[in-house]
This record gives sequence, structure tokens and C-alpha cells, in this order.
Amino acid sequence: MVQGIEILGFSKLTDVIRFLEGKEKFEDRIKKSCENTQRKDMMFDFKDVKGQKEIIEASLLAAAGGHNMLMIGEPGCGKTMIAQRIPTILPEMTEEECLEVTKIYSISGLLPAGHSLIRNRPFRAPHHNASLNSLIGGGVNAMPGEVSLAHNGVLFLDELAEFSRRTLV
Repeated sequence: MVQGIEILGFSKLTDVIRFLEGKEKFEDRIKKSCENTQRKDMMFDFKDVKGQKEIIEASLLAAAGGHNMLMIGEPGCGKTMIAQRIPTILPEMTEEECLEVTKIYSISGLLPAGHSLIRNRPFRAPHHNASLNSLIGGGVNAMPGEVSLAHNGVLFLDELAEFSRRTLV
């Protein structure tokens, strides 16, 4: 993932020594993998939403300005559906942002196997029964919480009034 370096893979130490002595050339280069953690067909998109013109426009404005937003409505009216699509309208993450998110997921043990770099903005929606430690992190074996896992992405607190006052203050 580091730019400006060349990576060579050898199966034996003797091959390394021969290469360094100039006795052997190395032809096969290891290609760095920058795979997405999500497949494109699994991504949510606002084009799948029917109606909801006002909330989509409000989401676009909030995302463009980097603002927080509060959605109020009856259960089942589409708040979660809209929130899940917000990361898809945010700009692509820079390499630095990708590395930050990947580090957080790696230290949490949440980095998907076979993926070297997270390129999609995270979407986190913790349950309203979530403890303070699970939201902000910490604990006996200190781990990042939902707030950190949502870094450079979206933290969606569904049923906000149901969260413990202690966790929100």
C-alpha cells in the first residue's frame, strides 16, 4: 500500500542472495492489491429509492456540507433506507483516508480476509442497547467503538430517543 516502492517476492533465501549478487534476475513482481471490501452489486444507491424527494435532497445537502442530520418520522417511512445510501454519495476516500479506516478495522479484527485496503466509506448503525464502551470504545481489552468504526463514513443512530442518556452525553 506504500507508494514508490517495488516489492519482490522470493520463495527461498538463496534466491534473494543470488538476486542481490546480480547472478539472477527477478521477473515475477507481486502486484499490490487494493480491493474493495464490498462488491459493487452490494452497494446501495439512491436510484433505488422511489419518492422521498425531500429527504434525498436534504441528505445530499447535508453530505455536501459535511453536516449532521436528524431524521424524524414514523417507523418504516424510510429513514434507515436513506441513511444506508449516504456513503455512496460522499466523495471517494483519499489514500490517506483509506489507510486510516483500514487501520481502525484491522486493529478491531474486522478487516475482511483477503482484502488489503478498505476503499468504501463505512456505514455503522449500532443498536440502541449498545453500551458506552461499544459506542466510544475502550473496555478491559481496549478496542475502537462504533464512533471510531464510522470514521470517514456515516454513524447512524436509529431510534435515538431509545439510547441511554449516559451514552449520548
